[in-house]
Amino acid sequence: MNKPRKMPSVTIAECDKIPRFSWTSRMLFDYADALREIGRLSEALLAYDELKSYPIPEEKRWLLPLFRGQTLLEAGQHSLAEQSFREALILNPSTTVASVFLASTFTVQEKFDSAIETLRHALYLKGDIDEVLVNLGINLRAKGKLDDALKYVKEALKISPTYPEALELLEDIQSALSARKT
Repeated sequence: MNKPRKMPSVTIAECDKIPRFSWTSRMLFDYADALREIGRLSEALLAYDELKSYPIPEEKRWLLPLFRGQTLLEAGQHSLAEQSFREALILNPSTTVASVFLASTFTVQEKFDSAIETLRHALYLKGDIDEVLVNLGINLRAKGKLDDALKYVKEALKISPTYPEALELLEDIQSALSARKT
């Protein structure tokens, strides 16, 4: 069973009490993520870079560029975030997670076609397909393809009937389609 996650400021305070040379890769990873969560993005990026010199199990290596990419995305460094998410995809090509984040870099840059292509590929991967479907709906809505967007959102709601973002998106799309008819 997983331990409950610590609050980010607690993680930082606890790590700061321990000499840095004795940190494990997990401690440094948690520290970097806590820094990211409280908005100390440049320090988080330095910690993620430092992690590259730590031994990380092969099956978890993809998480480093994934979280680094998330930090870069939050910092508005979209092209660097895209590179990190592509690296995460190379290290773990079977999961939807990196694809959804990669698509989000395209979405914030209004590269909707690239986001849609990435997400359509992700439909064949393992993971949260409902999230992939909702993101497809978001990007198709942005392109004005409301009927297609509606189809994907309804598919997402078949998987997760109470998914708040999908329900909100469904209402918005249905309202827009109704407005078009009047």
